[in-house]
This record gives sequence, structure tokens and C-alpha cells, in this order.
Amino acid sequence: MAERVLEVTGVRVERRGRVVVEVDRLAIDRGELVAVVGPNGAGKSTLLHAIGTLLPCRAGALRLFGRDVRDASTLLGLRRRCGFVFQSPSLLRGTVFDNVAAGLVFRGVGREETRSRVRRSLRDLGCDDLALRRARSLSGGETQRVCLAQALAFDPELLLLDEPVSALDRATRGATLVSLRRMARERGMTAVLVSHDFDDVLSFADRAVALTGGRVAQDAAPQALMRRPASLPVARLVGMDNILPCTVERTGARATVHVAGLRYVAAGAVPEGATHACFPGDAVVPLRSEVLDPGVVPVTAVVRQLVQGVGSCLVVLDAEGTALSMRLGRADALDVVEGELVQVGLDTRAAHFI
Repeated sequence: MAERVLEVTGVRVERRGRVVVEVDRLAIDRGELVAVVGPNGAGKSTLLHAIGTLLPCRAGALRLFGRDVRDASTLLGLRRRCGFVFQSPSLLRGTVFDNVAAGLVFRGVGREETRSRVRRSLRDLGCDDLALRRARSLSGGETQRVCLAQALAFDPELLLLDEPVSALDRATRGATLVSLRRMARERGMTAVLVSHDFDDVLSFADRAVALTGGRVAQDAAPQALMRRPASLPVARLVGMDNILPCTVERTGARATVHVAGLRYVAAGAVPEGATHACFPGDAVVPLRSEVLDPGVVPVTAVVRQLVQGVGSCLVVLDAEGTALSMRLGRADALDVVEGELVQVGLDTRAAHFI
């Protein structure tokens, strides 16, 4: 059985007299890489600060490494087992090398071992050339990478990351998170990453906890949140391409769905009370033949906009007043022209109902 690093039960966290986070249950085992994702104001950073024992819980129980954080006699020891990278990081006076070494010196690590670990950590984060720079002279992105190196230098058992790459450009951001994931895996760390950007989650985590209004809305693999969001806020959070209002008629076990001006019989179960059907962008496909696959419904639409991306293109369609988004490879999108009338197919088998 995996060792439990974190266990949260019925926790309520307040700020300025207002309840910001209420989590009924959250458990993380050793070695898990977890992302807490949510919109601004969802309580992500507050939850992370509570996990790191930097904010008190007004109710419930929070256990780190099997110990109750309310036990003041163990608090310092628990904190020393954690590495924390804050959303707005800051460095002390002195060189970058001095800053990365500070945690090791505090823990009584010898001089040669400290030098070796600092070099390794800076190298892993691509900061070798910054070692002798004055820490206060760095840019925001450089500061974030150095703070990551500082947190990783002493190989913490639990790494807590609060928007750790927000100041980096998108390419460097993704590469840094992939490197962090590799390092955490190699060193057997447990990590919790906070972000409002679902791309960060996909680059780093094996598990995603969606937080809305201070509560856990969904806890599952990142791909499950993308394809099967538990609620409309989660669907919007992960950037579901098509969130369409729908109505459902039931005749015994048969469910007939009305969506986007279409009417079709659902191939699978449709939950009671469903009001929206979610379709990822790859569920809308160009029709290249009059022979349709089972479950694909033809739709006539006008191309309203082409949004070029890295390796793909988002095609925004107008299907008689209903907006549809279709994702194509760049080569497939070459023949698509704004303003033209096209025939596309909606793969109803990909529908997820909320």
C-alpha cells in the first residue's frame, strides 16, 4: 500500500473572516504528481498554503506524512520536509548560488555536498549561467527558475508549486514543467502544482483536482477532466470546445437528444437532468463522403473564422445560429476558406452530458 503524504478531511480555511476553501476529502500518496486547477479566486493558493502549514484550518483535519499539523511540536519538522515555490517569488541579497544554497546551509549540509547539489539544481533548471549573478538583478522569469532550483536543491519529499512558471514565455513554460515532472519522478518526490492554465496540468500532472468556489468539483486524470468534465464550470475551465444547450426526450430506455438544431437518438446513456452536451473539437469533422459513420450526424455550416495554432487550426463555424468549433491539422485546414458553406459531421458518440 502506498504511503499517504497528505490527507485532508472536512477542512475549512478562512481569510479575513471569509470562508475561502472547504474540502471534504483530499488524499495524496507518495510519488503522486497532482495539479490543483481553477479560475482566479477559486481558492487554489489558499489550499496550497494550508497544505504547507502556512495558513491555519478553522475546521477539519489536515495530516502531513501521517502527522496532524495542529501538533505544534512537529510543525517545524514537517515544514523542513517540504519545498515551497510561491506565486510571487523573491530572493535574498547575494548571488544566485548563495540563494539556492540557503536551504541546504539551514539544514546543516556540508560545504562540498552543498556545492554539488546547487550546481546540479541550477543545471537541471537551465540556470548554470546565472550562478554568480546578483539575485536581485534577475528578471521575473529568471527569478522563478532560480526559486525552483532553490526548492529542488534539498530534494524535498513534498514539493508545493504555486503558479511556478507564470512569468515564463509559453515555450519555456512547457519545457520547464516537463523537466520538473522528470526530476520529481527521478527523485521520488510528491508534488502539488497550482495553476489556472490547463496546459500546465497536461505538461506536469498525472491527476487533476478542479477547484471551483473553494470546493473540489472533480478529482480525476487530466484527460478525464478534458473529455468528461463533471460540471459546466469545469467544462469551461478545461476549454471544452463545444458546450451546447440540449433537451432530451425519453421513451423507455431510449433518449432522443435535441442539440444545435439536430435531433438524434443517443447511442449511450444520458443522465437525468442533462441540460448541456459537450463535444471536443475533434468530434466535429469535415465530411468527405456521402457515406456516414454510425453516430455521425451531418451539419451544414458557414466558416466564420480560422484561428491558427501550433500544429493545428481551430475552425469556428456557424450552424444556423449555433457556434461550433472544429479542430484540424494545419494541412487539413489549407482548403478551408472563411465565408464558405461547408458540410461537417458531428460525432454524437463523443458527446458528454452535463
